[in-house]
Amino acid sequence: MSDEEINRVIAEIWGIYHSDEHGPLYKTNAGWVRDCPDYCNDLNAIAEAEKHLTEDQLEAMNTRIWAAMINTDYIWQVTARQRAMALIEAVYPS
Repeated sequence: MSDEEINRVIAEIWGIYHSDEHGPLYKTNAGWVRDCPDYCNDLNAIAEAEKHLTEDQLEAMNTRIWAAMINTDYIWQVTARQRAMALIEAVYPS
């Protein structure tokens, strides 16, 4: 998935995505904006999205993050993109 696709899926999961005749809109603390939050590159944005997970989804995401850490030495080296993918996989398990 591209970063744009990941960002949009997460926005749709949390219900902040809407579309009008001019294209997509995203609800933020500042109101409706045209730019999607950048969950793949902004650790603060993905941390906000994670707050909406259920306990079961948090457990599933945690498992996926540990799996992503196989090639890293420390948990803080897991990227925002890896966390975003883990979040999507936790919400939509295969």
